[in-house]
Amino acid sequence: MNVLIKMMPSESVLYPDIVLSVSSKLVAQKGHILKSLEKGDEIEFDARIMTLGNEFKMHHLHLNDFEKTGKSITLSEIVVRESTLP
Repeated sequence: MNVLIKMMPSESVLYPDIVLSVSSKLVAQKGHILKSLEKGDEIEFDARIMTLGNEFKMHHLHLNDFEKTGKSITLSEIVVRESTLP
C-alpha cells in the first residue's frame, strides 16, 4: 500500500511531495486507521528515506509508524503522475 503525502509547506503546488510505502505488517496493525484517512487529514509519521525526489519525482519513504493528529486542511485537486511513483 502507498500513501501520498502533501507536506506543509509543499515543494509543489499541484503534486504530492512524498509517497509512503506501507508494509503489510503495518497495514495489518493499523489498516483501520489507514482506511479512515481522507484527503487533507494531518498525520505525524516516522519513516525511513529510500529515495530523495526532485521536481520530477516524489520522495520515497518506507513508513515505520504513524498517528492521525485529528487536524485536517482543505486541499485543492492533487495530480498524480504514474511516472513519479517508485
